[in-house]
Amino acid sequence: MMSFKDQFKSEDQRKALQYRNAIERHLNDSLTCLDNFELDKSRQLFDQAVLLLGELRIMSNQHENNDKMMTDHAMEIRRNHF
Repeated sequence: MMSFKDQFKSEDQRKALQYRNAIERHLNDSLTCLDNFELDKSRQLFDQAVLLLGELRIMSNQHENNDKMMTDHAMEIRRNHF
C-alpha cells in the first residue's frame, strides 16, 4: 500500500501533510466542543475538516490523472487559498 504522501504530486506533498494534520486538529477540537455542548463551534470545526478533506481529494485526483482536472493557475489559487 502506498504511503499517504505518495498519493500526491511531489509539489503537493508538504501541503497534503499540513492539511492532514489540520483535519486531525479540527476533528479533535470539534469533539472537544461537542463534549462541552458548544454545538455551533463543533459544527464549524467539523465543516472545516470536511472542506480540507475535499481539497485533499482534489489534489489526489490531480496526481492520479494525467489529464488535468483544472488548469495549473486554478490549482495554484486553490493551494494558496488554504
